[in-house]
Amino acid sequence: MTYAKVDKEGKKLFDKIPIKGDRQTFKIAQYFLNNHFKSRDGLKEIGVVRTNKLAHAEYAEWLVAKLFKGKLAESSSNKGFDVEVLKNKKKIKYEVKCRLIDKLHKNPAFHVRIEKVNNKKPFDYVACVFLTPTFEVLGVFKIKYDALIEVGEKDNKREFRRSLRWNKTNRKKYMKHIKWVWKDKKFAEN
Repeated sequence: MTYAKVDKEGKKLFDKIPIKGDRQTFKIAQYFLNNHFKSRDGLKEIGVVRTNKLAHAEYAEWLVAKLFKGKLAESSSNKGFDVEVLKNKKKIKYEVKCRLIDKLHKNPAFHVRIEKVNNKKPFDYVACVFLTPTFEVLGVFKIKYDALIEVGEKDNKREFRRSLRWNKTNRKKYMKHIKWVWKDKKFAEN
């Protein structure tokens, strides 16, 4: 499956990254991640790896940090948020979720832990990233914590979790609450 790699206005994701050096690093990262996918596929064939849980989550966090001129949290195991952005002298915290999609008709879900820490929200926004298995970026959107609480599905087994299930019915419900940072033209059509 080949994607247009542009949004409906004809802009590339590359153009949305504000700092020139980060744009160059993005190009290099795309090259290596594509090769990583090919390597992982070979490792699957010989039984060395069984899942897709390799570089995509960290790549999505890095990408969100670059798109928003933020920085990654001090620890990769930090609870509650992955990226901090300084905006008007205020720290904005982003929890980053990503899903690999090999077919556009699939309905992935973004599961987010919402438990407050010391009676404070753990993050201000969730940034959701859609990737192909070859790490092409299909779309990136953000949703505020309060909106996630309002429209996210409750998990009966996990009280402190909300899910954004990306299917046709739910997308309509989410649209007034999300802000697209970027989306591939073909992905936008679905």
